[in-house]
Amino acid sequence: MKKYLIVFFLAIFTFNLIQVSFAYENSSIVETKKIGSIIQIGEKLNYTIKWNGLTAAKMSLETNQVTKDKKALYKLDLKLATVGLARDLFQMNNNYTAFVDTKTHLPEIVERNLLQGTKSDQSTLVYNQEKHTVTIANEKPLAILPNTHDLSSILWAIRSASLKPEGEKITIFNSTDKRTFFAQIELGKKEETTLAKASSFARELIVKLEDKEKIISDKYAIRVWVTDDERRIPILITAQPSFGKIKIELLNSESEEENYEK
Repeated sequence: MKKYLIVFFLAIFTFNLIQVSFAYENSSIVETKKIGSIIQIGEKLNYTIKWNGLTAAKMSLETNQVTKDKKALYKLDLKLATVGLARDLFQMNNNYTAFVDTKTHLPEIVERNLLQGTKSDQSTLVYNQEKHTVTIANEKPLAILPNTHDLSSILWAIRSASLKPEGEKITIFNSTDKRTFFAQIELGKKEETTLAKASSFARELIVKLEDKEKIISDKYAIRVWVTDDERRIPILITAQPSFGKIKIELLNSESEEENYEK
């Protein structure tokens, strides 16, 4: 799982773990209330990914709405590619597309088009949230738990979930080792941050993962900072695994023509 977590941090974090949402009352956060959909049609967010201070990759998140089999679905695209020196050492072009229910935000179909070095992989995952199964390509359906998310849409889930005072546990399917694990999202501190020439407040989300012993731990020190507003845009993601510090910074939001240059 450790190898795939690297891709998880760099490609998804992907940010599909939960849905972390905020509601406001008298200028203070109300942690137990759920708000409307955080998914913004036409939104595109562009990120730079650094490893130990070196720019290693770029990532983009894009949201649209499509119709498949006469059903309206949100289409969530995540693209990841190595750049610069990192690309000279290892070429990576990974595209993930998740089609999620417009009401539950749970995945129904996930398409993966991966190019990593000399290896390529094109596969489709089909989720049946009612029967609690997922089918990878033409393999036999695998049992999953109710309300299971896919790694490819985790950031959107983090942005739109309701955060409980004791933290919220999210169920995630890892298609690489074909198993389900859990993540817990906890609300951290609130700090003022500067985006372009404007200052605003951002909320820290503490992401804890289940280890092999089935214990939720903060081993990787994953932190996601989201804007303290209705859009809750992930502006910074950090993690500290054993192989070095990972930092994912928002560059810009094309849909709103906003610039968050760091």
